[in-house]
Amino acid sequence: MDPPFVEYLVGDALSVLKRQPSESVQMGVTSPAYFGARAYRGQQEVVFGDPKVCGGTVGGDPHDWVPAKAPPTKTALVGNTNSASSHPSGYAVKQKAGVMTAPIGGGKLCSKCGIWKGNLGLEPDQHMFTDHLADIFDEFKRVLRNDGILF
Repeated sequence: MDPPFVEYLVGDALSVLKRQPSESVQMGVTSPAYFGARAYRGQQEVVFGDPKVCGGTVGGDPHDWVPAKAPPTKTALVGNTNSASSHPSGYAVKQKAGVMTAPIGGGKLCSKCGIWKGNLGLEPDQHMFTDHLADIFDEFKRVLRNDGILF
């Protein structure tokens, strides 16, 4: 590898960062989701927490996933529209003043160990959301070199 060497790593930040060696990245650029702001198209569900807590393996999932609930008044912006009743994310939506919304609290919780899987920003509450952001930025701190920078 001859300098300058540039590699773009694109994907779910937590998953991508966990695969990187410590102090191996000079620059990180991210734009984390806002809590309850929107459901992103095509975003895959991510498991936050140790999926092996319930004895999980790579090929098996022993968790007892149940729908996560949130206060019924909270919604997330999905996008501007004049007519729609569903969204590619699978969330039920409602129309309000020309804006489609999806409920916060999407995703699922394991009834046995409490870990959550879902789209970042649509957690059941803001505390879980900030915990998930802290997990991501802890990984950024681990992989950044001493001369590294994060935007």
